[in-house]
Amino acid sequence: MEKGFNYARFYTLLKKLPGADKETLVSSFTNGRTTSLREMSVKEYETMCISLEEQTGWKIELKKKRSLCLKLMQLA
Repeated sequence: MEKGFNYARFYTLLKKLPGADKETLVSSFTNGRTTSLREMSVKEYETMCISLEEQTGWKIELKKKRSLCLKLMQLA
């Protein structure tokens, strides 16, 4: 795996977008240059993942879960 790439991150986000497919997403974030994750630049990949996180509400969900964990730890 190349530096800056965490393919699990992408595939987790992809599962949250019913009807979306990898090739179309990759192509749209590389301006049609490629449909391969491996051929994306680090900047393209990071931009795509951030955009998908915003679309899926992943960051908000993560923040809520972290907050709940902290609250439960404080009760113990």
